[in-house]
Amino acid sequence: MLSTSQLANADVLQVKTFEAILAKLLTIVDGLVPDYQPLESDPYMLLTEAYSWRELHLRKEFNNKLKSLLLHFAKGNNLDLIGNDRYNVERLDGEKDEPYLDRILASLDGYSTAGSLESYEYHARSVSAIIDDAKAVSPEKGVIDVYIASYDNDITDELVNQVINAVSAKKVRPITDEVHVKIATPKLVTIDAAIELEDINTQEAAQSEIENNFAGTFKIHQALPFSDVMTKLKVTGVYDALPTAPTQTVKCETGERIVIEAFNLSFTQAESEGV
Repeated sequence: MLSTSQLANADVLQVKTFEAILAKLLTIVDGLVPDYQPLESDPYMLLTEAYSWRELHLRKEFNNKLKSLLLHFAKGNNLDLIGNDRYNVERLDGEKDEPYLDRILASLDGYSTAGSLESYEYHARSVSAIIDDAKAVSPEKGVIDVYIASYDNDITDELVNQVINAVSAKKVRPITDEVHVKIATPKLVTIDAAIELEDINTQEAAQSEIENNFAGTFKIHQALPFSDVMTKLKVTGVYDALPTAPTQTVKCETGERIVIEAFNLSFTQAESEGV
């Protein structure tokens, strides 16, 4: 998916600085008032600065309205309008913006070539907002396993049958494919670590920030790199962190999804020089 940080640098979204706008307006004033010498206290300067701030505000306001019409920035009703009008993808009941955006982008593969793995994933996720992720793999020629996962809800047999019907539709599944729908298996991970704090009185805040760092959900087959574990443990006020579990990158087998089950964190006061 294209990062919004990249979109923010697009030419159409760039905003001039106050200084650049002011300089341009002063050039206009200089052409209208012969021998004009700008001073902070003169009326022309005050008016020019006021108009410069107003133009800066209007440019930012225009940018915000323009961004709401761009797929990657759109939220709420604006995202609904783009999804419906441009991609013919409706929001599912209870579906949040991020998964809806993912489905809109995935819809480009929905019917591109019947039987593509991306097509199976799109149609599986389009059955219900309960399904947060879908991963299609082909363990052997002509066999497709579609794994589905929900982050906050249980997936019922009825929902599995609905997904089977969706991915088996005539326009979705080639007659040569044998498709199976399976529920992704949680791979439970406990975070164990010894944490040295610059100030032991910040233990509660550090614990909360660490748990929030790991609160994000993992997609099916997404790994947890050991470097990420270290980064997530090094929150504000942490002098050093020594994870005892996991001690290496956690990888998933086919159809598995990482779920952080618990935290076992011990906190001590750092005694290093300068702390």
